[in-house]
This record gives sequence, structure tokens and C-alpha cells, in this order.
Amino acid sequence: MKVHGKTVAAGNSRPDKKRPKQPETVPDEQVDSYEITGTGDSSCIIKGESSLSPQQKRFIRSTIHKAVQFFAGNFGEVKRPLVLSVLDTGDVLRTGYHVKDDVINFPPDEKGRRPALDSADILVHEAFHALVAQAYPQLTADQYVNESEYVRLHEGLADYFTHQLYPDESFAEGLGEGGKPLRNYRNRRRVSLSPGGHSQGNALTSYLLDNQVTPDQVRGFLEDGDFSLRGLAQISPKLDRALQLDASLSLKDKVANYPASDLRKYWLEEGKPLEVAFEANQSLQETHPNLSIEWLRPSGFPSKTFVFDETEPNRFRVEPKGHGAEKVLAVFRDGQEIIGSRPFYFGSKD
Repeated sequence: MKVHGKTVAAGNSRPDKKRPKQPETVPDEQVDSYEITGTGDSSCIIKGESSLSPQQKRFIRSTIHKAVQFFAGNFGEVKRPLVLSVLDTGDVLRTGYHVKDDVINFPPDEKGRRPALDSADILVHEAFHALVAQAYPQLTADQYVNESEYVRLHEGLADYFTHQLYPDESFAEGLGEGGKPLRNYRNRRRVSLSPGGHSQGNALTSYLLDNQVTPDQVRGFLEDGDFSLRGLAQISPKLDRALQLDASLSLKDKVANYPASDLRKYWLEEGKPLEVAFEANQSLQETHPNLSIEWLRPSGFPSKTFVFDETEPNRFRVEPKGHGAEKVLAVFRDGQEIIGSRPFYFGSKD
């Protein structure tokens, strides 16, 4: 989803360089709810549909229609057809819902393909963003844009909504790194140990499913107006207890040999290693006694430029083995299960 110049897409969350257009729109309060007919034609408008095959158009329309019907029956009012764009304008870089334009964009990738159009999960996920903007426009208003809970709540709920329609294990099978799914619905991630809206939202989706939260409870949360993690917790005592435990977990990192960076960005010198130590609080030690840390690139592969030697449990010496810059994740595990991660940015040069 893109909000006032920021993108929250179904995959990674990175800025979309598209300059928002300002089309004329009719205020929501002046638009009556439209009638959802028995076909997908009434549920969405596809800009640039002539570039799609008949099979693609049928798949997209039927999938969006299914999402619209389910939303209308369980989550809120549907006021108008959803608008999808497959136009190759060159100024939209990422798949996602653009709030100001009220359009779900599906731009081509560098090979001219649009794999997201073949994923019912992504179509439904993005449809949820657009439908929430219709039914609850106050939840995409300016006051939420800079709140830390905004993205994670929208992303967690969008995946939850998708799982209600397609209750399998994984989201967007085949579209992740190496043909893997983009993510698994049920997992052991912790909100407090995860970076960014999508990762935290992934943890929230699992909490909602594991604690058997119902669509009716989610609708009550959307209608209530307290759009916060605290407000979400109030819909279920079990969910409240789970989120309270999550909030009690803490894993601090400290560095030596270089000045500490709030952004965790470090230029390393040859012969001068960076020392990184992670300190778990008592709640984390009790909840995840088998905590371990592994350093991986976002692709899931080890670093090509830096060496990470564990000198003591959860204490590391980081040294360059070449020149370059990389984003590397400190991946937190309990046994084999990932419970969180934290990004570091390392560089080395002559």
C-alpha cells in the first residue's frame, strides 16, 4: 500500500518513486454503496486490461469478486468497484495499493512480467487495503501515517484476510527468493524482535490465527477507532496475553571498537574488527531458552564480504574479507524457528 509517498507492498516495503497524481474524486460520504452482482465485472475495473489474456482477466475478476463479497459480508461496507492498473506508465515501480489515487498498481518487473497478477494471495491482500480505505477512510488518514503501528497493523490484517479465503500454510507460493513463498502465515516471529512493517505484520497474522480471532472481532476493531496494537489486543483475552508476553521481550545489541550507530551502519577497517554483543532480558531467556543468532543476507545466504566469528554465545567479531557494502540480518532463532531479526549495514573500502 502506498500512503502519501510511501509504499507498503505485498512483498518488501520500499519507497515508490511514483509522484502521486491528484484525480478528481467524489468524497466518500457522497457515494452510495453499489450493488455487488453475481459476476466479477461489478467488483473491479482493470485499467489496461487489453494487455491481459482472457484467462488472466477471468482469474483476476473472479479473485477480486471473491474478496469483495467476503469483505462486504464480514468486515465492512463496499462503496465502489476496486480499480486495478496494469498500465506500463514507467512511473510506478512496485505492486501495491496507492491511497491517494485509490488504485492497486501492478507494474511490470525488469523482464516485463507481472507475476503478482497470477497470485490470488497478492490480489486479495491488496484488495483488502483498498477495501479498508473505502469502509474506514479514517484508518488511512494523515494522523496514522507516521505511527509505528500503522504498517504492521494493515499488513497483518491483510494477510489474515487472505488466509480466511485461502487457508493454507504460505502466502504467495513461488514468488519468494529461490521459488519459496514470500512468507508463512503461522510462525514464531515476535513483533518486538522483528524489523519493519511486513515482518511485524507477519508476526501479528500468526497471533491472530493462533488465538482463533474471528472476522467479527476484527470488524469490531476496525469500527472501534482505536487503531493501535493496544486496541487490537482488546478484542480477545488470549490475544491480549500473547501480545503482552511479546512486549516483555528485549534483546539489546552493543558494539565495541567503533562508535555506536543508531542506524547500525558501520564502515569497517581492515585489522580493526567490530565487536557486537546481544543481551537478552530475563523474559526472553525464559521464553526462548535456546536463543541463537545467525548472520545472513536478506536472500537467506551468508555474507560475501564479511566474516562473523562467534567468540562467546551471542557475541561476535565482524571483519571484512573484501571490499564492498552489504545489508546483513542478525537472525534470531529458537532452535530452528526464526523468532525475529535485525538489520545491520556494513561497508569496507580502501
